[in-house]
Amino acid sequence: MNMIKNFVFILHNGIRTPPGVFLTDVPLLQQINDPDFHPKTYEWESDGKIFTRPIDGCETLTAHLLPDGSRIAVLQNENTYGPDNVAILDATNGLCQRITNPYRNSRFFVAGDRFWFDSISINQGEIILHIQVHRELPGKPYDFTPSYMATYKPALLKLIQLEWRPQT
Repeated sequence: MNMIKNFVFILHNGIRTPPGVFLTDVPLLQQINDPDFHPKTYEWESDGKIFTRPIDGCETLTAHLLPDGSRIAVLQNENTYGPDNVAILDATNGLCQRITNPYRNSRFFVAGDRFWFDSISINQGEIILHIQVHRELPGKPYDFTPSYMATYKPALLKLIQLEWRPQT
């Protein structure tokens, strides 16, 4: 199995940084608000080759190296990819699989719900895919937008749990 090394984001200003790491010499608000500090591409090395993919708002919104170091979880645009908008890439930039959003087959689903993955996080070796739901409420001046967390074991990308996440 090929392993991924040197996984980094390359910012619009050319700075290379590990994902989720803020620069210590630049004010935090500047890094959040200034587009020059937003990721433009992500890059990794595997088997002596360098792979680069754009963070373009469609094919990639963000990416995370999985805990075992052999694959990358890529969050893609829900308008293009629908509710199954997380792809898993192997170390050589090939598509391993697309994650099926578990909300559709859950007890929480109501006909007419729009739903998609809206973020990825890694916590204690598990992959957390956050699910956003949009439900229109007839006759109401507002909509219902609950969030859920789908937890996966990285080895087989098998769903462990789907739970409601209260809004904070």
